[in-house]
Amino acid sequence: MKTLAKNILGNGPEEDRIILNTYTGVSYSSITANLRNLYLLSKHVRQQRMIAKFSKIKSVNIEFNELVARIRLDH
Repeated sequence: MKTLAKNILGNGPEEDRIILNTYTGVSYSSITANLRNLYLLSKHVRQQRMIAKFSKIKSVNIEFNELVARIRLDH
């Protein structure tokens, strides 16, 4: 899973790099920490505290509709 995500994020054009991950059981922190072109990571989680320490996360949303609205607003 991590290799697949890294390949997708590393090979696509910059304008196509939006990550929508609603499954919190997988850690992407080691993948996203090394991506130079990643400028926005919006996350849908149940517990905001667990990801507050990651600087590349721009927004944290508990409700899925709020996450979609935030991504639309930013783009």
